[in-house]
Amino acid sequence: MINNIIHIATDEKFINSAIVQFEKASPFPNKFYIRVKTKVDYKPIHVKPKKNVYFKSKKELLALAKELTSTSLVVFHSLPSIFFDIVFVLPKNIKIIWMCFGYEIYNDPYYFSTKNLLGASTKKYYKGPTPTIWGKFLKNIRIKEFKVNKKQQAIKRIDYIGTAFKEEFEAILKLTKTKKEFFHFWYYPLEIIVSTEQDIVKNRPNIIIGNSASITNNHIEAFKVLKKNKLIQNTEIIVPFSYSKDNHSKCVEKIGKEYFGDLISFLKNFMVLSEYNKILKSCGFAIFYNKRQQAIGNTIALLWYGAKVFLAPENPFYTFLKRKGVIVFSLDEIGFKTQLDAKEILHNKKVLKQLLSRQVLETNLTKELRKISID
Repeated sequence: MINNIIHIATDEKFINSAIVQFEKASPFPNKFYIRVKTKVDYKPIHVKPKKNVYFKSKKELLALAKELTSTSLVVFHSLPSIFFDIVFVLPKNIKIIWMCFGYEIYNDPYYFSTKNLLGASTKKYYKGPTPTIWGKFLKNIRIKEFKVNKKQQAIKRIDYIGTAFKEEFEAILKLTKTKKEFFHFWYYPLEIIVSTEQDIVKNRPNIIIGNSASITNNHIEAFKVLKKNKLIQNTEIIVPFSYSKDNHSKCVEKIGKEYFGDLISFLKNFMVLSEYNKILKSCGFAIFYNKRQQAIGNTIALLWYGAKVFLAPENPFYTFLKRKGVIVFSLDEIGFKTQLDAKEILHNKKVLKQLLSRQVLETNLTKELRKISID
């Protein structure tokens, strides 16, 4: 029987929302332990200090983990390598949830090759290792083999994988070749992502592409599709372009300017959410060429504000949205002659509210936790 929940996380912006949700929805008391290098004069960057939030070193977390009993449920918010040893020292009768952020698998060449996410044009600028090279690399360097084995063992010890939707959970199981239970959890309720009370913006001529400079956005493929289509008059093409300054991003900017001149703008600086939402509200169309779940918050916000959103059919989030009845389009259906009408926008807002409102997520989280406590 579970009577408390122990959360282990890093000082990450997602955690504040998790704290609020678990505090409201959990039938059991929660304690959040934030791993820091040293507690001396540590100033939190993202996580807000509260009475049930504790900043601990790895040594302290290892000591804590050893003392836990089967009445505790342990939740790891992401699974970086600094958490592996904590997983290993937990008593075997304790249940563990791994809230998978995605990077743990998709950024690890042992499990996944980034090349699988790239379009033909974008691949020309990819400098990462191929799976074959990575495999030889692992055989020659034992320390790398050791780290991979530790991750495999840590994942093997996990009981539940937490993801936002079932399709992504199934993708993670396939890549890790494991069998786990599904734990349904969204970090961001709809009310945090958007202003739910605002009216529909009628004039939305702009197009937004991707959510960052990450190569997996396949910007060049999106540009080529745009170039073949007739655009609405007074259209501006907006490209969020933070997080990267490599050769690939320089090529994307160059090609974008060659294709569209002054019509295209790259947003390189950090923007507060209110200002960024103003940009999203101006967009009647959105293209996300990523082949895995990425930019979920951006996609939800754009759908709420009334954009016609185009996603790669390989993206599990596209499959999820279609399954739930959201009006969303595949990249094969790209066209800019008509925007979503008021009826279609209201339909999408209704479905999103039924899926992602704060009240719905809290009710779902309570059910998930009670189910584990009974198992």
